[in-house]
Formats: sequence, structure tokens, C-alpha cells
Amino acid sequence: MAHIGPQAPRHRPLVDKIEPRHFDKVLDILLEYASENMRGQREGRRLRTAVSLSVLAAFTAITLYLAPEHGDIYLEILKIVGAFAAGAAGGYGFKAYRDQQRF
Repeated sequence: MAHIGPQAPRHRPLVDKIEPRHFDKVLDILLEYASENMRGQREGRRLRTAVSLSVLAAFTAITLYLAPEHGDIYLEILKIVGAFAAGAAGGYGFKAYRDQQRF
């Protein structure tokens, strides 16, 4: 039967080769990744703002153009857009719920 107990430390040549400059390199890579991530978040916020303003401008234009003279067409457009928005929000909520249940 083999002896069970503390074993002698194994020689790990790769661990012996690690130097402080390797840690510096890892930190540089992490810093670069963090700055790219922040840049992506900033661009995402800008895109969401631009889309929101575009939707608001389109809604305002349709309201000013159609509401006074063509109220029936305006209401139909609002119903269709509302149904689409409700479906999108429901799908997003369901996906968020499923993702939360996985963890």
C-alpha cells in the first residue's frame, strides 16, 4: 500500500519562470480591456439616446401631421405601435425572467 500523507512539493517549471514583468503584462491587458468596455458602454448610451430622440421626433411628427385631420388613422397607428411595444417589452421581460431563473 502506498504511503498516505503529506507529499513532497512538486517541481513546477512554469511557476518558477513567472516574474514580476508577467504580472505587469496581465495588469496592462486588464486595463486595456476595462477601457474598451467603458468605451463600448459610452457608445451604447449614445446610440440609445439617438434612437430615443428619433422615435420621439417621429411620434411628434406623426401626431402633428395626422392627429388634427386624420384621427382615425392616427389611432390605428397608435394601436399597432402599442401592440408592437407591448410584445417587445413582454419578450424582454420573459427573457430577463428566464435568465434570472438559470442562476
